[in-house]
Amino acid sequence: MGKRPRVVKLHGSFPAQFPLIVTEEDYRTYPTTFAPFVNTVQQAMMETVFLLIGFSGDDPNFLNWSGWVRDSLGASAPKIYLAGYLELSPHRRRMLEERNVVPIDLARHPNANHWPESANTRREYATQWLLHTLENGEPYKITEWPSPSSPRRHPIPDQLQPVGEATAPCPREEPNAPDRQSSQGDDLAQTVREATDVWKHNREMYPGWLVLPNINRHAVSTNTDSWVSATLRAIEHLTPAERLQAVQELAWRKKTLLEPFEQGFLTATESTLALFDCRNRTIKGEKAPNADWETIRENWRNTAVELSVEYRWNHDQEAFRRLIEDLRGFVDEDPEIQQSIFQEQCLWALYDLDFAELGRLLTDWQTENCDPVWAIRKSAILSEMGRDDEAEQLRRQAMETIRAMPTGERSVAGPSREGWAMLATAGLQNYQTIAGRMDELAALKCDAMHERDVITKGIDGSRKDGDPPSFDVGTRIVRHRFYSDYGQLVAAYQAIRLAEVAGLPPCATVLHEFSGQTSFHFPTDVAMKILKLAADKLAGWNHELAVRLVLRACSSASDETLERVLSRTSIVTLTTQQAGNLAQSCRRAIDNAIPNLEHQVHEWRLNVAIEALSRLAVRVPPDQVEIIFDHALELCQNQQLAKGTGWTPIRHLLHRSWKSLPAECRNRRAIDLLKSPIAGLDGLSPLAEYNWPDPAEGLASASDVLRRTPDNEQQWQATVDLVARGLVGSPAARYRGVHQDVSLSAIRATHRRRNT
Repeated sequence: MGKRPRVVKLHGSFPAQFPLIVTEEDYRTYPTTFAPFVNTVQQAMMETVFLLIGFSGDDPNFLNWSGWVRDSLGASAPKIYLAGYLELSPHRRRMLEERNVVPIDLARHPNANHWPESANTRREYATQWLLHTLENGEPYKITEWPSPSSPRRHPIPDQLQPVGEATAPCPREEPNAPDRQSSQGDDLAQTVREATDVWKHNREMYPGWLVLPNINRHAVSTNTDSWVSATLRAIEHLTPAERLQAVQELAWRKKTLLEPFEQGFLTATESTLALFDCRNRTIKGEKAPNADWETIRENWRNTAVELSVEYRWNHDQEAFRRLIEDLRGFVDEDPEIQQSIFQEQCLWALYDLDFAELGRLLTDWQTENCDPVWAIRKSAILSEMGRDDEAEQLRRQAMETIRAMPTGERSVAGPSREGWAMLATAGLQNYQTIAGRMDELAALKCDAMHERDVITKGIDGSRKDGDPPSFDVGTRIVRHRFYSDYGQLVAAYQAIRLAEVAGLPPCATVLHEFSGQTSFHFPTDVAMKILKLAADKLAGWNHELAVRLVLRACSSASDETLERVLSRTSIVTLTTQQAGNLAQSCRRAIDNAIPNLEHQVHEWRLNVAIEALSRLAVRVPPDQVEIIFDHALELCQNQQLAKGTGWTPIRHLLHRSWKSLPAECRNRRAIDLLKSPIAGLDGLSPLAEYNWPDPAEGLASASDVLRRTPDNEQQWQATVDLVARGLVGSPAARYRGVHQDVSLSAIRATHRRRNT
């Protein structure tokens, strides 16, 4: 008969929704009454199929136990299946059925009459047939996607035939990309068509992970890049519809891998979408009424959504807005498109630090009656804005919907969403509970903590020793540098996309209670670490995106990631337009944060934005430097800021913007430094007066000359009066007054020397 197939033992592990097989050996290991057996299997019976093999069905203990199960579980008792060479009479069959036992009598097997007459041998044949049938009919394991079903593991003897085959659909074998020399022209185009058909089939078999597990990503990514190259070589030999289908499938695979488009594929995607006018139903500018417009429109809109992510990452505002407007024409066909538009617009505003626009978008964004993952993604943005109560309420509602989702044999959508939703709320108090649930979800490869850590390790690479470089020249010597390889660069993009797809904010504010009396909100890292690591790796490739990540993820103006990504040597790699755009975003964030200082998240974002703006001041166009300098003077006079502790970034902004002004502008604006309010006078009462920035310090060296003319006489006199009041004010005011008096004296001395 050959080697017996392994029996799933009762005392071994068994997954839900798979058969639980109990053998005669299991039965004999329990006390004679067999009743304690129920305590072990009762829960399993409610979750899976309970199958007994090797039993005759007439043992008194078995009959007592099966009746006891029926009486104990009542109407909720599942069927108990009894399989074997039973030779049941009608009377015995009815007796078993009354005990909720479904007999599977293999004495009626088509070849049973040809089996040896020995009763023991026939029972053995029946058991072998049953195990082969279970093995051969085992459904495809969706957690193995995109790998196809494993081949049959054991040969089936002829005397056991027929044995049924599994009929459930499964993925097809992933094709290998052809090399550049082996296939070209029409032959290559045909190869791409065949591969596209496989990709489409396997995409439709996707089990619904929110984020494809790392171990499965390898099977998809193994030759995707090679297929991108092959498709680009064959693209001119494909019809427009075939071209769109191939591009859409590759774009979906890139999305599933969390990877960005290469430049060549980005260009090909743009040119492919440009072939179609879905509104007027034209292809290459010509009417095509007979084309399959339903498929074309579906492929076009799905590809356009992924392209919008690329435009956002590249901060191509014109292309992004144009594509979003085109997508609005598809919202009636697919509700996911409307949700994608809202998320993309919100993320654009978030990266641009346009919180006023972001607030309006969040008000309009409704996530009811759709995939609950959109509510999770919206809650992540609410958390990042400091609207924690709203985020928590939305997340709780989404979690209830997620846990009510049916978990079928072909989908892990619910468990996957549950894992990522829980990760956003993992704090000190509930960490053990969440970690325990993650262990349970690991059977379906839905352990979000593990998947996040895998991507983190992929970015991390070799760490840099020593301190980060100092922005101001001569304050710190740096002897170490580190580099990013291509794998780390891809992992950096994966980290960004992971946070966006899974709805992970940089940090979550979790309420912690102590002794039932004291409680406070404590920010817990969710995606902050991976976003900061991503910024580090992207600084040499997409520096503007790296800076925008710093503005989102860094929680301190002295953060080492900020020091590296916004170092003086890194700042010069930005174009003046990029630096200007970033400076405008920082100013917008500052203006939005000041009225909201009661929220802690805005306080640290404010300090980070001010520090970043101070560094960008050395790179922006000259006409913008003066705007930044005016902004710095306003901040130095803000009483609300004076009550805080973020004076160092303000001092940096003032001094760096002043030094970046052209000499002529400094001469003209020097009076503005001298007439700035003195701490301790006129209602300006900083929390630490001696540490508050003193604008007059910029003139202490007398390198900037202020000429006293009839035009500025009134300002000059106001400055003298201010200094005089400061010299007789509080200790801090006298200290600042001396600074300004020294500056005035130095200016007068310089004038005398020049006049002489």
